[in-house]
Amino acid sequence: MGKRIDLDNKKDQRPKIWKPVLGFFFLSFFVIWINDDYLGFNDRGVYIATFLFSFVLVICSYLILCLLTGHKILKKMVLMLTIFIGVPIVGYLSDTSTLFRVSLFEDAVIYNGSMPESEMIVMPSGEMIALFPRQANIFVDPKTSVEEIENLILPFGGKVLTRIPTFGYYFVEVAENIETVIAAVNNKDFVLSVEPNFVVVEAGDSFVDLTDTNNATENLTAAMLKSPDPDAGIIVVQIDIFKDNHGYMVNGVREAMGNKGPVLQIDVSSVKCGEKYCSSADRVYAALAMVLAGAQTNRQQVAVNISLALMPITQNSEIFDKENGADSNSWAMTQWESFTKGLLHVVESSEWSKKGNVVISQAAGNGACLADKGGSILDCAGIDMSSLMLLNLFAENQVYFYGVEKNGQPAKYSNHGSNVIMKEIPENSAGTSVAAAQAWAETEKVWQANRFSDAKKIRNLLTQAVCPYGLQACYNSCIPTNAECCNSNVYCLKPGGSCGLRKPGTCSICPAGKKFCGMFCVDVARECQKETVEQELPSTNQEIKTTPPPETKTAPKQTAPKQETKTAPTASQTNIDTQAAQPKGLECNGKKWGPCPSDQEFYCPPSGDATCVPLNRESCNGKYWAPCQNGEKFYCPPSGDPSCMPVGSELCNGTFWQSCPAGSHFVCIAEGGTCKPDKEPPSVEPDSGGCDQNACTRKYNTCRDTCYRSTEDCLYTSCATQYGNCVNVCDAQYTACLNCNN
Repeated sequence: MGKRIDLDNKKDQRPKIWKPVLGFFFLSFFVIWINDDYLGFNDRGVYIATFLFSFVLVICSYLILCLLTGHKILKKMVLMLTIFIGVPIVGYLSDTSTLFRVSLFEDAVIYNGSMPESEMIVMPSGEMIALFPRQANIFVDPKTSVEEIENLILPFGGKVLTRIPTFGYYFVEVAENIETVIAAVNNKDFVLSVEPNFVVVEAGDSFVDLTDTNNATENLTAAMLKSPDPDAGIIVVQIDIFKDNHGYMVNGVREAMGNKGPVLQIDVSSVKCGEKYCSSADRVYAALAMVLAGAQTNRQQVAVNISLALMPITQNSEIFDKENGADSNSWAMTQWESFTKGLLHVVESSEWSKKGNVVISQAAGNGACLADKGGSILDCAGIDMSSLMLLNLFAENQVYFYGVEKNGQPAKYSNHGSNVIMKEIPENSAGTSVAAAQAWAETEKVWQANRFSDAKKIRNLLTQAVCPYGLQACYNSCIPTNAECCNSNVYCLKPGGSCGLRKPGTCSICPAGKKFCGMFCVDVARECQKETVEQELPSTNQEIKTTPPPETKTAPKQTAPKQETKTAPTASQTNIDTQAAQPKGLECNGKKWGPCPSDQEFYCPPSGDATCVPLNRESCNGKYWAPCQNGEKFYCPPSGDPSCMPVGSELCNGTFWQSCPAGSHFVCIAEGGTCKPDKEPPSVEPDSGGCDQNACTRKYNTCRDTCYRSTEDCLYTSCATQYGNCVNVCDAQYTACLNCNN
């Protein structure tokens, strides 16, 4: 008889389905784990490609092993090695390849048409806001479809002008009052926020006339979709206004600090504002979103600078703070809160930014201004932005706001606060644009020197120093232990020196792009460490030039003055002797040097040998100059020799002009400088009817108080329009009163 088969025991014949199922889930979880903890894939296309190719790799490996060997333990070991080694390699190759990336520009449209005439609305707090009517910036859940947004604004006669769906950003224009639309749209669950479309101005050295705007057609530069160097690991981006010289001035600050590499410049000029150009919130949001999307697509780290800001205005002298200090001009936070909320939505919508590949330098803004009834600016002073809690979230996302300080205190015009980083800038420059540009250039330098670091590490290198023995940390500088730290570029020796007083001879200053290593200024990207090999610093002759003041020009009313020839500066020589190397020194361009004498400071050029230069000398275009006389300030042009310009004079078209008399203000036009009279309300003498200006002013203030009380809780709803209409009535009554018609 044949052998009996036990049909009840089929253990060896049953297919083991659970093994491939378990292997499938194990592979899936391994891909997810290796991505989250190590590789960090940047889009779903790479995710899918990694899983599919890993699955094919494992299956092929298993089939080949089955053909080659029947040894179970050997097959399991080879399969584990295939998973733990092969899958990360497959993931890396998929992520670095351009074949599997999902386009972040999918269905994106950027509006480049004309803008409507901007208008000023007056908030109950007294803040006047310049915005574009019937336009809004909508931020939604990125999963929201374009059709949902179109249906959302359709009842209001709206249309989508700009859309970047992957960031959940839409710029819309409606036929109805924008305040009504904002109130209605904000109630939708998928809407994160809706903000008006603000006028955005240059944070430069002068103020913009927001009362004189027109609707010039300016295109958003399409170059934002193209990297200036696709092979570069780090790119630098400048979002700015280039229709006048502001954008070029900002990049000039960067280049003056030795940063000469390519830069992606995005022009967001929108409308003409008086003699200058303005931008709009939608242009800034769209430019930033497209830059972040482009950087992610190219897998490039990016350092962005935005030297643009807002300029709140009021005509209420009672709420305007003339002095810049704690809680100054806190009424001027309404539009800042809305604008920064939009910026934060853009940054937080970027996966590339979340993974530490983006650092943004933002100008904190040049304060708030008091204007007369004609719109002419009377005075400006900084805003204390400490109450703007959104700035804490910006710092977590590597976005930093920069203001300007002088002698340890905020400059009169500069916004400041607990979350604003203050920087000292050259005496001949002004504006938080310069402070942001300096920080931008420093970020670029340090990131290029630490190529594989993330944004958080770069920030730490820029703000925290690890100092050798005998020195103390002062932000990213290392200074002597007997010194008081003023900021990363200034320290004062104790007990004679003080950051507040800055007595001559007691404080040391490093230029922008440099930091202290002991008593010496070194490049901001260089590590400060104790030197072990010393080299004597050679003696040298350094030319010191004295700059005589140029002849000043007077700008007469309404007419351009005649230009005169400036006198060329004379030169004198000073011999600089150096001393032998001491036990401690510093490195410069690969060589070790000893310290300089006490009356000289160490200078390390971009290339070549170090040298000692006299203290209290101004640096300009590679040369050192004697300081200007009292009543003058040092001016260093982009190229050539400097000049001493009288304090209070104005620079226009390369020539200095005398300041304007009281009752007028300086204007720079193509023909040169000119003085224009301020627009003041006419003074009316009392007449037989008892009509006088003081009585009219009292009536006007009472009327404005009534408007304020009736719309006390308004923000951007229709009551803001109601308040504006009420004030218009007050203005009409005031004019009639002055004309003795009431």
